Amino acid sequence: MIGRRSQLFILSTHRNTKILHILILLVVASATLAGCGSAKNVGSVQGTITDAVTLLPIAGAKVTLISTAILTATTGSDGSYRLPSVAAGTYEVKVVKDGYVDRLGDGVTVAKGVTTTVSMNMVRPGDLKVLVYDDSQNHFAGDALEALGIAFTQVDDPDGLVDEMTDQPWHLIVADQCSSSSSEAMLDYLSDYVDMGGRLAISSFDPKESGAHALWAKLGADFSGLADDDVLDEDPFTVFRWAADHVIFKSPNAVPDISVDDANSYIIEGVLAHESPGGTAIAGITPAYQAGQGIVFVTDSKLTVFGSFLLDCAQDGTGAGADVDSDADGVADAEELWQNEIVYLLSWTDPAAVQCPPIGPSSLRAGASNSK
Repeated sequence: MIGRRSQLFILSTHRNTKILHILILLVVASATLAGCGSAKNVGSVQGTITDAVTLLPIAGAKVTLISTAILTATTGSDGSYRLPSVAAGTYEVKVVKDGYVDRLGDGVTVAKGVTTTVSMNMVRPGDLKVLVYDDSQNHFAGDALEALGIAFTQVDDPDGLVDEMTDQPWHLIVADQCSSSSSEAMLDYLSDYVDMGGRLAISSFDPKESGAHALWAKLGADFSGLADDDVLDEDPFTVFRWAADHVIFKSPNAVPDISVDDANSYIIEGVLAHESPGGTAIAGITPAYQAGQGIVFVTDSKLTVFGSFLLDCAQDGTGAGADVDSDADGVADAEELWQNEIVYLLSWTDPAAVQCPPIGPSSLRAGASNSK
């Protein structure tokens, strides 16, 4: 017979064994549920990075997804990459490779259990066809292109711009219009170019004379109701970044608010505007956003950047050549902003796209001068 003490020991041992089994089951169930919860919110991203001209794969390109977390992959010899475990959400994407212009994208959505494909073309600076209109004194736009390693064809008057646009297509047009008013043909051709998806970065005083032309509204600015107080002439002013986190002010250079104080070169230094439909003012002359005080505009297409002031006047007022260089790196703030605008236009859309306005006769009129 088993004594009472022995029975109690056996019952106690049995009870402890059952408790141990229950604890083990709870731990396993908890781990399983945690795994399911994690899988529940995870998808993947894959794609291929290719050369925009040759369409050959690009090996060694760095692909980065940016959100609250940052995930990175590198393309293989076939140009492909894969990020197998990406938390569901919306991401920006950046692709970088030495010898190519960076590519950017936003609104990449990753969903549970879904593989999202993000493929991009990249372009070498030497493969771009860039047209520059420059009648400035400091030539910041041309300096910016040279610093980026991008070759360009340059003209210095409206007639030359129209002739070049009539002659061949261009990946990008950069206009630093400081001295001469536009011809009707120049405005019409640029307007057509924008309609066809062409990339345009322009700094111009000309809306003072041509504010009613359709081009400016297509660039995000509304000059209707223009008053004398909206024209900036000889008084210094500051271009405040209303959207300081916009990539145009951050990459590849950190660009601060810009001081404009050069009353010796030009009659008009800037013209204020409201936003047109599809346009966003990312900078203006007031410290915070104020309707009608905008001076740098982008559009929903990400294909245009318009400054309705002269970056050529970004000087400190102490004399000729006194370029503002806030970070003392030897590069003028104006040149750095031009670099950022150019990279922005080439990064957000397929660089393989080449647009050309229609070829046709031009009816040029002589433009007035903005030089003193």
